[in-house]
Amino acid sequence: MWGVWIASKANHRLADPLRLMVEVILFLLGVCALWFAGQHRAAVVFGIFVLINLVLLTIWQQR
Repeated sequence: MWGVWIASKANHRLADPLRLMVEVILFLLGVCALWFAGQHRAAVVFGIFVLINLVLLTIWQQR
């Protein structure tokens, strides 16, 4: 999924608003998986890092 629609060299790359939504959903699934596996601290830390990464990528115009 990532390599087809989101990666920078994807053949069928999604437009930015939709691509951002898909990225957020995929990372949120990762956070939820960690949370439901009982890894609450790891889920919170991972979620914070994902948020910081997305904000910095947007600020530095690397999206």
